[in-house]
Amino acid sequence: MTITPEQAETIRTVKTRVQYMRAGGARDEMIRAGLIAEGWPAAAVLAALEAKL
Repeated sequence: MTITPEQAETIRTVKTRVQYMRAGGARDEMIRAGLIAEGWPAAAVLAALEAKL
């Protein structure tokens, strides 16, 4: 599967948010729910969480 530059940028942005939230002590389940609730694409959220920064 090929991703577009826009999708790659979204994933990079979400990865930054995931890293910040993990540093604050948030669990992955809460991070996933929060970011999806904010309107971030679920696929980008899952890709960022799988990256295990």
